[in-house]
Amino acid sequence: MTLNIFDDVSKSVQKQEKADQASYKCLSVLRTVSKVLGGVLHHSEGLSPDELETYSEAMLKQIGEQTSALYEKLDMPAENFALASITGSVAQVISEHYRRVGPKALEMKWADTLAMAAGMEGVWQEHKLPNEGGSLEMRRSLAMMEALSPVISAYQRFGYFHPDEKAVLSHVGELIWHTTHDSVQNSPIASEMSEKEREMLHANLLRRAGELYADSWDSQAAIVMATYKESPADQRRVWMVEGYPLDGVDSRFMGQYRMLEQAMDVSLQVHSGIDTDETDSLHASPM
Repeated sequence: MTLNIFDDVSKSVQKQEKADQASYKCLSVLRTVSKVLGGVLHHSEGLSPDELETYSEAMLKQIGEQTSALYEKLDMPAENFALASITGSVAQVISEHYRRVGPKALEMKWADTLAMAAGMEGVWQEHKLPNEGGSLEMRRSLAMMEALSPVISAYQRFGYFHPDEKAVLSHVGELIWHTTHDSVQNSPIASEMSEKEREMLHANLLRRAGELYADSWDSQAAIVMATYKESPADQRRVWMVEGYPLDGVDSRFMGQYRMLEQAMDVSLQVHSGIDTDETDSLHASPM
């Protein structure tokens, strides 16, 4: 019997490739299921293990249904990265809302709102040529949708008397896009990255910024309600029509974001080993 070492090596490589692909897909599954389990646990007092399992299955079903509906609305290509991004956004907003309001979160239809967030016009949708993994415009829209998911949940809980959800999301989208874009553009380490890695860094920073903005929104809600109740009737009527000013939320977000930006800069410098002084001198304009 002749041993064909090349066939053995080829089969081994194929197995490794399949295992690598399975690992990548598994990460998305783990992220979704962990959000479900964590969300249900926030309202688990007095529930039996069987009841916990029932609610977990109900949330998974809702995530599946809303993901399918959103996928159809966005008319995305049948690619793993797009489906993983859409599933992540749906899981994020449903599990986060469940943490806050309990099983009522499973009654809401999230696909319409998330589709609106993905389709909003903004500087992140500037036209780019298609490339691997979808067009840059599409990937940026998906990243923005994911970033706005926790903000959507926060708005549903308390909208600061703003009647136009799209206007609020547009404001937040512009703020977090410009803020994170400037962070990446001003980073000497990021300037040394390939465009693909720089976009990946920006997308992840954008998602973290969305989470911080939602936390800032929640942190000011009680203060805003107290201010509203103590204000004259004329002022309350104005806020009911125009919405309560978001300056306080924006300011709280920017203060927290600057610390996140500093952590990014330090981490990039430590892990890259690049001398930023040397990088600055290389990119400096000639005298």
